[in-house]
Amino acid sequence: MNRSKKYEVLNRMTAAALFKEIQTIIPVRSDALDILAFIMGAEYEKLSSLMSVNIEQDERAAGILNRLREGCPPAYITNRRHFYGREFFVNENVLIPRYETEILVEKAIELTPCENPRILDLCTGSGCILLSLLAEIKGASGVGVDISPGALEVAKENSRRLGLADRAEFVQGDVLGNLNVRGRFDMVLCNPPYVTEQEYESLEKSVMYEPVQALVAADEGLLFYKKLIDIVPDLCNKNWVALAEIGAGQSKALSGIYSGFSADYEHKSPEQGDLSAGSGHKPPKTYGDFEHRFYCDLSGIKRVLFWKSWS
Repeated sequence: MNRSKKYEVLNRMTAAALFKEIQTIIPVRSDALDILAFIMGAEYEKLSSLMSVNIEQDERAAGILNRLREGCPPAYITNRRHFYGREFFVNENVLIPRYETEILVEKAIELTPCENPRILDLCTGSGCILLSLLAEIKGASGVGVDISPGALEVAKENSRRLGLADRAEFVQGDVLGNLNVRGRFDMVLCNPPYVTEQEYESLEKSVMYEPVQALVAADEGLLFYKKLIDIVPDLCNKNWVALAEIGAGQSKALSGIYSGFSADYEHKSPEQGDLSAGSGHKPPKTYGDFEHRFYCDLSGIKRVLFWKSWS
C-alpha cells in the first residue's frame, strides 16, 4: 500500500478500529486509550461515547503510529502522564513516571514526621514525587534537585500547571557532588538511578528513549544509596525521615549497607515492614544514628527503602 493510500484508509477508520490498531503496537490499554484521545483531541473520560466517530486526522494519526512502532514511549508523544491522580507534563528530558513509584508517595504521606514539613526531593525529574506530596499534604513546602537543566524546566512547568509554584522550588544540583540547597528539611525523598549497566542493555526498546543518566548507576546500581547515607543527616532537622525507591532485588544489599548489622537482628512486622534495627542496637556512627526498613509494592516486591533518625 502506498503512502497516500494508507492515509486514505486511516481517514475512514472509526475510533474503535484505530484503537484496535494502536493496541497491536502498545497492548497496555490505558496507554492505547491515551494515544487515541490524543489523536482525536478528545478527553480521555469521554472516549467510550466516541468509538463510532471517524478519524479525520489521517496524516497525523499515521505519523503517531509510526513513532509508536519505532518504540517511542506513548508519554513522549502525548507529553503527558498520569501519576497519583494528576496529569504531569513530560518530555525526553525526564523519566516517565511509573505507577510503581506511587508507593513511594503513598508511604511518604503516611510517614510524614511533622506538620507543615519541608521536603527535599533529590533526582526530582518531572517533579511528580515532590509535587504530589505538596498537593496531598497541607502546609508542606519543598525543594526539588536535579542535575539536568532540561528536567528542572519540566518540573517548574508542572509546578505552574498544578498551582504549586509558590510552595515548590527547583534547583540544579548533583547528588554525587555539589547539592547547593539552603536550609534544612524534615523529609528527604529520592528516586535515584539504580539500573546497572548490564541491566540497561537488556531493557525494552522504549526505555532507551529515556535519559540514561536518570536510569543507570555504577557500583551495581548502588552508588546513589551509598551517597545518601552520608548526606541526608546533614541536610535535615532533628527527627527526619527519608524514603527512596529501589530496584527489584536490591533490598538485601541495601540492608547490609544501611544497618551494619548481621541478619540475626532483622525481623518482620506486618505494620512496619522489614525493620532492621534490633532492640538496644544502633548502627555504627559512620552510618548515622538511624533505623531502616523496606516496603513492598502491590506485587510484593520490596520497592521503597525507608530510614529515619533515632532521636
